Amino acid sequence: MKTAFLFCLLLFSISMLSAAPVKKQLNAKKLQQQQVLLKKMEALNEKLIKRQVESIRRHAEIQHLKKLGHIKRRNSGATLL
Repeated sequence: MKTAFLFCLLLFSISMLSAAPVKKQLNAKKLQQQQVLLKKMEALNEKLIKRQVESIRRHAEIQHLKKLGHIKRRNSGATLL
């Protein structure tokens, strides 16, 4: 009885020791995937910010040209004179 218990304890210990590196590998792989996703999200965020800045710049330019009288508003949209 005592030897069976020690044998089971030995098997359990070996299985836990062998599972530790596998768990570390899975955690490392998951971390790497998260870092890749983070880089993709940052790239998309930069693109979005660039688009918004360009849109604001174009809007300000159009407003300035309207103020100077270079653009008249028509049904078809803004046109240069």
